[in-house]
Amino acid sequence: MVLDYFKEFTKIPRCSQNADKFKDYIVDFATKHNYDVEVDSIKNILITKKGSKLTLQAHYDMVCIGDTQNMVLVEKDGFLSAKNSSLGADNAIAIAMMFEMMSKGIEVDFLLTSDEEIGLVGARALELKTKTSYLLNLDSEDENFVTISCAGGCDFIAYSTIQTQIIDGFIYDVEFSGYDGGHSGIDIDKNIPNAIKELSKELQSLDAKIIEINGGERRNSIPVKAKAKVLLKDKTTHKNFKYISKSSSEVFKNSKEILELLNKIKHGVLEKDSDQDILSSANLAKITTTNKEITIELSIRSMKDENLKKEISNYIEFFNFYSFKNKQKDYYSPWEKDKNSFSDLVLEKLQNDVKDASYFSIHAGLECGILKTHLKDVKMASIGPNIFSPHSKSEKVEIKSVYKIYNVVLELIEELNK
Repeated sequence: MVLDYFKEFTKIPRCSQNADKFKDYIVDFATKHNYDVEVDSIKNILITKKGSKLTLQAHYDMVCIGDTQNMVLVEKDGFLSAKNSSLGADNAIAIAMMFEMMSKGIEVDFLLTSDEEIGLVGARALELKTKTSYLLNLDSEDENFVTISCAGGCDFIAYSTIQTQIIDGFIYDVEFSGYDGGHSGIDIDKNIPNAIKELSKELQSLDAKIIEINGGERRNSIPVKAKAKVLLKDKTTHKNFKYISKSSSEVFKNSKEILELLNKIKHGVLEKDSDQDILSSANLAKITTTNKEITIELSIRSMKDENLKKEISNYIEFFNFYSFKNKQKDYYSPWEKDKNSFSDLVLEKLQNDVKDASYFSIHAGLECGILKTHLKDVKMASIGPNIFSPHSKSEKVEIKSVYKIYNVVLELIEELNK
């Protein structure tokens, strides 16, 4: 059963950059079930069987939030979740489907990419060549849609040297935490509180002098925690402030400007298209202070390449005003809408089980856009089961939806293999 395989996966480390045991587990399983296996230098896995017409694609790392090393599963009201951690149904529920197919010897190929969650690393450096004309990505998270385009994006990093001075006052440890978090793309329009924003707003209201400030977890998740050590002119009884001492301390000379920057920086939906869908967005993802330097990281996304470049330019101008240097990395162009005969067939099969299913464009970085640069002549589409609040402790997957999508994939394979 698909769910049984997934439950086994939760016992194996598979956080980004720490998924080698899971990789080896996948390779061993495929080999034992008489599939051919290739692994490239970036740890992507291609599993093939003679006669296949379709490649199923997923990534095998996960965003680890909370206590994922000791994951406790909760099955309730038709959903599977994890107690006090992210679940990793994104994207291992797809791999569980693949294991079920391999156990039955089904003629279909599988492409499993590494470190998708930290910048689509495996897809970018793919050295493997698929052997089929069609590729179905299984990293979508809504059973109602066949995805045929996705956002492009980049990581935007701004940094500045810290100048300090010594002053007297009341020193506090400050922590804003326990927020829901969420995916920096698909959840960016849901008004989820950003811990960095909440912290900086309060610090600015108290005219705090910063000793250190850190927050956020990953560039592709909305921050759930931010903390600082600050010096105040007067005492406070705010519940998030823990009193340390009254003494002198080295503080940021430009504390006021830093807090102004953090409160003015745009986080959330930046622009919508003519249909009022998200066109461009930004996630204020992380802030760190180390070795006399402050670093601020954002993830910027857009459905159009020209708009993505425009937003990057806007942030360059914004940070230049505050005398911050900046750099961009891991730029990837959007997957432009690609409706074709293969996507039409996928939609037809999905509508057999989900009557009102339709085409969709997702405001997140599916790997199809990058894979298109490696596999130019391969027709692609993306589907997946209902997964809610990925990249957060609230992540859950609908069990009946998993089997619905699994059956759709089987029907598609059968049709292509005729």
